[in-house]
Amino acid sequence: RRESGRKTPGGWSGWLFFSVPLALLFLAPFLNRGFVNHKAAPLETKRTYEQHFFMSEFVQRYYTGKTIALNDIGAINYYADIKSVDLWGLDTNEVAKERLQIRESNPASDVYVLSKGPIDDITKSSGTDIAMLYNEIFEINGESHIPDNWILVGRWLCYRYERDYYDKVAFYAVNPAEAETLKKNLQEFAPELPRYVIQEGMYTQGT
Repeated sequence: RRESGRKTPGGWSGWLFFSVPLALLFLAPFLNRGFVNHKAAPLETKRTYEQHFFMSEFVQRYYTGKTIALNDIGAINYYADIKSVDLWGLDTNEVAKERLQIRESNPASDVYVLSKGPIDDITKSSGTDIAMLYNEIFEINGESHIPDNWILVGRWLCYRYERDYYDKVAFYAVNPAEAETLKKNLQEFAPELPRYVIQEGMYTQGT
């Protein structure tokens, strides 16, 4: 009997006929993400480097030998001669122990940020002068974990390709007596920041 109609691909050609479109459909999200990352990578790298470089430069210039609370210790500890209190726990055992206790008491949670009390106790006992933090890391469910007696003197907003909490660096006077000095130092350093850095807070409001 004579067959009519279109033939169905068979063998390797049939396998390719069906598998290639399925593979492209599966890979589409990854290809799109790769394209976006490839486009964003140069700016992200440049902004990250500059942000950490200027944070390190600021600390090295005004706070050599001082104790500073941080949650991102890498570049600052490398470039600047300071004593750091690492509120993420990598470099400060007291913080690491507190975070471990939080994890053990609430294993279902993936948030292990210290509350106001332990942060205040650890920074006070370490003689901390100022803090430089990604502020939003310490805001959990709309509640700030920053001690109430810390004075927010200013922020640098270093926006990247995709905005996140690493864009915003907050400067606190942990010791209230340091507030005026921190304000003066930020004002003096301000002209050295790139133009894309948005500066805000009490130090931008004049003397």
